[in-house]
Amino acid sequence: MSDEIRMPDGREIRHLPRWAKVAFAARCARRVQPLFQHAWPEAPAEHVEAIDKAITLTETDASRSLVSVGFTAAAANAAAGAANAAARAANAAARAANAAAHAVRAAEAAVYAANAAARAANAAAAAAAYVTAAYAVPTRRFVRADFDLLLETSRREKWTDETPVPPEFFGPMWPDGTPDGWPEPADDTEPSYLKVEVALPKGLDDAASDEANRRVAAFFAELSAMHVAMGGTGLRLVDRQSSEAMVPSYAPLPDNEPVTGSSR
Repeated sequence: MSDEIRMPDGREIRHLPRWAKVAFAARCARRVQPLFQHAWPEAPAEHVEAIDKAITLTETDASRSLVSVGFTAAAANAAAGAANAAARAANAAARAANAAAHAVRAAEAAVYAANAAARAANAAAAAAAYVTAAYAVPTRRFVRADFDLLLETSRREKWTDETPVPPEFFGPMWPDGTPDGWPEPADDTEPSYLKVEVALPKGLDDAASDEANRRVAAFFAELSAMHVAMGGTGLRLVDRQSSEAMVPSYAPLPDNEPVTGSSR
């Protein structure tokens, strides 16, 4: 039955702009990330962390349409190492790790992005199928839906190779509900925070305010990429007026308001 759902291949994915390809690869890897530990409960923490770092770095790059030069190769190698280690323990875990490795390679080089994204999608589908046949159809269906959404939106909105694509673009991972028995993503332990406050000067005109916001957002994006590369989970901007409302680091900042960046 799953064969009726045609997975997007490299030729199709080439029709996406660059960062849409990367975002698609990251989405595929993120979808099956919980299967890694589910299939290999004894996985060493370093491998679990390597997979999360690879996916998060890929999402960050797609969100800011910029490669984390100097970090992507190491992240890809670490995720591939996790896949190689998992291959001796569980096929599903190995495929989930491979999805992460292919995702970060999609971000690393534009010429490789389409094929790497296709491999990430196929690895995700294979990971699900190896766990149980019941996971194959919903995984393939929503991988296909993610791709179709990207393609339709990019054409309608005339995206370019510079258009950023955040993970929030896709919406819920499982719009129809999580498949029965699908493992939940690992809950974060109590996080520690590093806070950086930036107060924009009052009285700026619109042009100056826009430029200040752009520079602050770029600063946090760079800091976020470095944080991910060093083992963190990324930086987010928090409106001081509403500290519970987390928004990604690429989002515009409120005009002339202090903001707090929190890394975790």
